[in-house]
Amino acid sequence: HGVRIGTLATKDGRAWGLGAFLRKNTARIGDRIMLVLDLEKRNAEVAWKEKPSRKPRQG
Repeated sequence: HGVRIGTLATKDGRAWGLGAFLRKNTARIGDRIMLVLDLEKRNAEVAWKEKPSRKPRQG
């Protein structure tokens, strides 16, 4: 929701910088990650949604 989570970098068709965000949120196979790039503003927005059948995380 408009929170800065880090820096996304790209070079030669590769991208990195989302790993820490995904680990922090315990993303797993089947979760949905949506990345929207604004090339003019040079920013990206990421949205993450757990796979519907996953059990809730224990806090």
